[in-house]
Amino acid sequence: MSRNLVWHLIFNSAILSCALGSLQFDPDIVKPLTTKCEIVRLSTNTQFPKNTTIDFDVESPRIAHVSPESIVVNNNSEWSLEVCAKEPGSTVVLTKVNGFQLLEDEAVLHITVGKIRFLIILAVVVGWIYFTACTISFYPQIYENYVRQSVVGLNFDYCALNIVGFFSYSLYNMGMLYISFIEKEYFKRHPTGLNPVQVNDLLFSTHGTFASVLTMIQCYIYERSDQRISWTARLILSSFGLVILTSGITASLGVIHWLDFLYYCSYIKLCVTIIKYVPQALMNYRRKSTVGWSIFNVILDFNGAFFSVSQMLINAYNYDDWESIMGDPTKFGLGSVSLGFDILFCYQHYVLYRHSNSDTNIISDTKVP
Repeated sequence: MSRNLVWHLIFNSAILSCALGSLQFDPDIVKPLTTKCEIVRLSTNTQFPKNTTIDFDVESPRIAHVSPESIVVNNNSEWSLEVCAKEPGSTVVLTKVNGFQLLEDEAVLHITVGKIRFLIILAVVVGWIYFTACTISFYPQIYENYVRQSVVGLNFDYCALNIVGFFSYSLYNMGMLYISFIEKEYFKRHPTGLNPVQVNDLLFSTHGTFASVLTMIQCYIYERSDQRISWTARLILSSFGLVILTSGITASLGVIHWLDFLYYCSYIKLCVTIIKYVPQALMNYRRKSTVGWSIFNVILDFNGAFFSVSQMLINAYNYDDWESIMGDPTKFGLGSVSLGFDILFCYQHYVLYRHSNSDTNIISDTKVP
């Protein structure tokens, strides 16, 4: 195996709780290294009976190896384990005490082996580029509204759908990152996968919610002609609200898992992304103009979507973990859909309606049907 092989260990807050006592892995997270092996310490805060055997079972031994594969507890309270990478991919280490398998969400060590260290760093850099581009992309529109003191040409359906979409996506990202039992459920369903949500995803979605609310406020304080939120959009928004409410109630009653509730929230974001650009594109078409719709917003959004999809593809290749894309269809789907619509908007602005470049050229009828 090439010496350039690197690995990334991610531990799932591995605290082993049983009648015999408790065990804890240290460190909880091991950063990507250029070596193929790393020492992990296992400690206990209670007294185990003598000759208790703790076994470590690697689900995919072709990816990683743990040494020793078992330990015998005597009077010692800390042990050292060597975890070595073999091939790229993801696997888990399950723990057995005296031959009995622990519960699936206890003492599970998640191991991710990457191919190239440079790609690990590149994925992080690309992720923050996507976050920066998408974050800045809200402000050209906000600035243009302020300068014109008008939102004529900006579709209200688009703004309203954006608020619901980003709010739902924020719920999904927050739950996946910071609620431990939801994360454990995710790894239970995808034992060899990575958590697809990164910190920059959460920052992007929460900031997107704030910026979308700010834009909607502008829609009601600046000149708007006879524009309004259409009844079609109101019906769609009510349906989304009903889905969030009913799935939240059923999750609280234990009918579905909270992870499923977050999935429904993420699907709402995906649906919003698919449909939210349609009213704006139709408005541009009917007015034969893109005035009031900031092209700089579109360009920055295109770059953000491109780098978002690129980050997922880099990680999928480097960790040989294409399942992570399927584990987060929202992030991959909204990036791909955004790319398509951004190309359409650029075509409208620079080709179809390039001569309609001032407010005086706007067709007066801006009403949303």
